[in-house]
Amino acid sequence: IPVREEVTPVPDLVSEAFRNRPELEEGRLQIANSEISLKGSRNGLLPELDLVGAVQNNGLAGQLNPLSAPNAGVTNDPALIGGFGSSVEQILRRNYPTYGIGIQLNLPLKNRVAQGDYARDQMQLRQTEVRFQQLANQVRLEVESALIAVQRSRAAYDAASETTKLQEQSLQIELEKYSNGVSTNFLVMQYQSYLAQARSTEVASRSVYVKARTALERALGRTLDNHKISIDEVY
Repeated sequence: IPVREEVTPVPDLVSEAFRNRPELEEGRLQIANSEISLKGSRNGLLPELDLVGAVQNNGLAGQLNPLSAPNAGVTNDPALIGGFGSSVEQILRRNYPTYGIGIQLNLPLKNRVAQGDYARDQMQLRQTEVRFQQLANQVRLEVESALIAVQRSRAAYDAASETTKLQEQSLQIELEKYSNGVSTNFLVMQYQSYLAQARSTEVASRSVYVKARTALERALGRTLDNHKISIDEVY
């Protein structure tokens, strides 16, 4: 038990709990995931403009048609006469390339599916934010309650400790009186009983104080750091 209690403003303690409590970090991640989903659903309601490009290499070589009529306009260009190998060679050499480019515009008119997904994700984001706010309020309440419990238990322990000291002094005085023949065995035993009861109360109040400090550590998220426990060591 420290000699003096560390006095820290309540807003600072609440801010520390907001930084350390893992459930709050989990809530922030859930909000971030909901925002990403909402952004994806919103994109489904926007027009889509695509730039389309195509590049094609052709192999035009082939055999002459023996059934073609004479003077039918069939070319006798040696570059176009050949077999499968010639066509592949023309493709690899890119002798006859074809290029194309275009623009494709999609307008989502009355896209009921996208509208439904967007409304659903909006509602889910609001619910996540409300749950996070409820959790934040609960953490703030836990910190304030734990701090009040520590203050009360510390006051009770200090009072019990002072009572024990006073009972020890009273017993010492009574023993001196007994040694001088002024007191009796009954009074000495009575003061010893008072001292035993005061010590028992002090031990009980000390236990309550330690439990209150532990509850405050948990509310602030200090449990692992105060006991030098690292999650990284588990991995």
